[in-house]
Amino acid sequence: NSYLVDDRQHSENDTLILKWLLNMADIYGFIPYFVKTGYPEAILEWMKKQRNIDEKISLETWLFIINILYNFARHWIGINALNKLKTLEILKEWKNRYFSELPSTNMMKTFEEILVAYYLLYVILLEPKEMKKENMTCIQNVLDNIIERTIQAFNSSEFNCDLYNVIEYLAGLAKLVANDKFLRCIISKDNIFDLFFGKFR
Repeated sequence: NSYLVDDRQHSENDTLILKWLLNMADIYGFIPYFVKTGYPEAILEWMKKQRNIDEKISLETWLFIINILYNFARHWIGINALNKLKTLEILKEWKNRYFSELPSTNMMKTFEEILVAYYLLYVILLEPKEMKKENMTCIQNVLDNIIERTIQAFNSSEFNCDLYNVIEYLAGLAKLVANDKFLRCIISKDNIFDLFFGKFR
């Protein structure tokens, strides 16, 4: 994990390292190894680091980083480690620092991918009692996005949409319905009941 501790500018070759790490972290059985060797700590410390205005981190790099954390959170060992490290607080601070403004049009798709990854990770780590307190306004757009991707994944022959499969989207939605406002928003979507009953009957 020395790659993440080193705060040098990331090159195209470094992107390959992050992509490899993301692919390895996607293997469920490898997650305890990554936790044991301190990858969550290294990633979160790197995210917290204050940077000069000229130190640009690409959206692609952030997409890899958030998805690596998301992969860690798919395992209970990863969840425990991330919660001990106060990951939710770090994520909120990171989002406020780097995502307070919209990017250029050509980077909007990557930006949306990051927000989806952020909130899927966020809801995995958030306790249900805390979910009930969440503000509808801040998550409305991404909730619509997750619902739309869930529908697309259901209608896909491989049951996936972009980076996630339908189970991962459903897991996020299942956590969100602990909040009554989110539940009402989800069930108000056109044909949502037909979709779920059609797939699970």
